[in-house]
Amino acid sequence: MLKMVLILRFIEADTKDMTETISNISSSSSNKRRNRTEIVIQILEAVIDHRENDDGVTKTTLMYEVFLNSNQLKEYLAGLTAYSLLYYDPAMRTYNSTKKGLQFLELWYNLSQITDELPWPPQQLRRWR
Repeated sequence: MLKMVLILRFIEADTKDMTETISNISSSSSNKRRNRTEIVIQILEAVIDHRENDDGVTKTTLMYEVFLNSNQLKEYLAGLTAYSLLYYDPAMRTYNSTKKGLQFLELWYNLSQITDELPWPPQQLRRWR
């Protein structure tokens, strides 16, 4: 669990308030910018979508599917491979998801499902603002 918290802190390093992050995710619309967590989830989803052929996915394919430039994608891929959420195959020059990456995505889906069911912000937080 501690590792999951550290991973989330890495992903949300530029977000000051977790409540703001959750509300942005649950009410994201097309005119809002994506936060780091949303981009990470999109990268993991894109890699998993390409698992059918077991060859993995190239950086170029990820760039077009996730709408990031090369430098941005390089930063995210370095972090995701450092935390073992993705595996890079140097012989094929492709990225594949790891078991840990699949678990992270599953936990994310469960968390987002729970937060979608809850009213936001809770009554207790409204009092403290």
